Amino acid sequence: MNEDKSYLLDLYEGLETQFENQEVVNFKIKELKKSGFAIQVGGVYGFIMFRDMPWKYKLTRHWVSLSKWIINKVFKGRIETLSLSRDGYIRISLIVEASAHEFNNVPLQVGEDYECLVLQKTDYGLFVDLGFNDHFESGSFVGLIHKSSLNYAEDFEVLKDGDVYETTFFGYNKEEQMVLGDDYERIKWRLQEITSLVGTVQDVTVEITEDRKVKLWVLDKYKAKVSLNAGVYESQLGIAKVFYSGLSHGQIIQCEILKINKSMSSFKLKLLLE
Repeated sequence: MNEDKSYLLDLYEGLETQFENQEVVNFKIKELKKSGFAIQVGGVYGFIMFRDMPWKYKLTRHWVSLSKWIINKVFKGRIETLSLSRDGYIRISLIVEASAHEFNNVPLQVGEDYECLVLQKTDYGLFVDLGFNDHFESGSFVGLIHKSSLNYAEDFEVLKDGDVYETTFFGYNKEEQMVLGDDYERIKWRLQEITSLVGTVQDVTVEITEDRKVKLWVLDKYKAKVSLNAGVYESQLGIAKVFYSGLSHGQIIQCEILKINKSMSSFKLKLLLE
């Protein structure tokens, strides 16, 4: 037996022991393939499916966007299948799954800036992964940066899948989705602390400007407008209009928050007349 065959058989015996004992092994990402990555375990090449990576993406194209950034990155996993063929040559075939990989589990910090990877650009924004910030040592954090929350429209125009962008993490909305972007004044209307106010009754402060325009403030800091239409008040519409026209500067009134008007960066309110 020549030295190459002896070397390969020794490698196989070591892998076989790790496979039978379901030991955790290190594997290195080497190349993007159609449904996964070519990997290296020790001196042997193998394969891992996208679905068996340490984190999951909904679309294959997201792995394509990521691929160049994780070449030669090492993960941990277990050998799922292992075989040896001797048809003139010794060939070792192995497939790995990475459920054994452990992350640092460092949570995102509200108000912090993060480098993120653009997984997919759509007409309305960028799907990004903030795990890129520490090279995925803490795992994957996928969110959407809506294009309206970017400070510069030209940033959105030039960015493409696989690019790196810096964004700010502002927390989570009511649906536990990350709120990301540059422009806090627009973004804040997606935060849970604000969206959770919809459907509640709040004290509203009245401001009368010098030109006699009415401005309303929820919690003294969020702009609001009263909706005066029959769909909201039905038979009490006339009473609502009279009440609204009689508001005075500094008055505190109670209103129900009906919804958020994101385009106007304000709440839509219903006057409580009783």
